[in-house]
Amino acid sequence: MSPLSSELLMEVDRYLSATGMGEKYLGLAAAGNGHIVPRLRRGGDVRLRTATRVREFMRRRLSDEKWLARVQELKGINRATR
Repeated sequence: MSPLSSELLMEVDRYLSATGMGEKYLGLAAAGNGHIVPRLRRGGDVRLRTATRVREFMRRRLSDEKWLARVQELKGINRATR
């Protein structure tokens, strides 16, 4: 795995943990490919353009206060139903 892919996987894991988003959904929403994160987990690489798209998607979402509030609300609902 290249340093780019290794670093991206760490960023993705932090994002998924913070938001509760599924890895397939992240790949689909960010780059139109639900196999990106599983590929990284298997030690594969992604193109620089793909990594940039994923990072930009995560950055935009994390800077959207309304979206973050909704994520936290849904995480609270999910914890209550378990």
